[in-house]
Amino acid sequence: MVENLNLGFTISNSKFSPARALVCGGFHTPKHTQQADLLSNFLYDNRNGWLGAIGFGASFAKPTQAVVEAETAEDAIGQAATATGVPRDILEHFANNAEAQEEFNRWREKRKQKPKPPKKEPTNEDLRRGRVAEEAVNSAFVERLVLERQIRPNWDVIREARTKMIEWNTNDESQVVCQICSEEMPFKLDDGSYYFEAIECVKGLSREIPQNHLALCPVCAAKYKHANGTTSEELQQRILPANGSEVPVTLAREQSGIVFTKVHLLDLQAALRAIGS
Repeated sequence: MVENLNLGFTISNSKFSPARALVCGGFHTPKHTQQADLLSNFLYDNRNGWLGAIGFGASFAKPTQAVVEAETAEDAIGQAATATGVPRDILEHFANNAEAQEEFNRWREKRKQKPKPPKKEPTNEDLRRGRVAEEAVNSAFVERLVLERQIRPNWDVIREARTKMIEWNTNDESQVVCQICSEEMPFKLDDGSYYFEAIECVKGLSREIPQNHLALCPVCAAKYKHANGTTSEELQQRILPANGSEVPVTLAREQSGIVFTKVHLLDLQAALRAIGS
């Protein structure tokens, strides 16, 4: 077997194929010779496969469709990398990974899909205007009543909590990140600071603890306050033994999690154990 390979290599790199004078004449290597170039008394017979093995006429062969497609794809990836600034290895990973493509497509569809706008057309515009105008004229006057209500007067705790939340949840790019969805807070105030809501983490404690607050975006804050399927007792039982960065919760009937920095989780655990709640 080795001898055959050595013989094939030697033949394929040797100039022994005589060509007609009309085609430059002389001797050429097999890959630079094609059937039309052979002298008339040279028989072309490749039934035993040897001509193919030594690469006869290889330089004249057209690339296969698969090779052409691969080269075209490679060029397309290079062009895309240059145009987008995305590293080539990342584009190649997606190009050759069907699972990654499907995951990206699901993410993209979820991001771009918007519900259809509602359509409510009045059947009789004049009649409707008249009815609404009559209802407005006969509506009750606005009244103001002074009522007693209970409030938590420890505003200093809230201010301290907000300061800690900003410190703990600002990443290396100076973005304040929501502790539920892990997205950048959606907007900034006129002074350039991020808007976020400092929401009480474990409700019903007997002490005002700054560490017992979460930095949440408006949507996650609303879910946490109004669609929280995890009780305070369950949440505290999950927080105290936690040694990772995420504590599971159920929000809006979906499994989610509170993402803590190590400092925040450590401080909250210490505070909860100290007050024995």
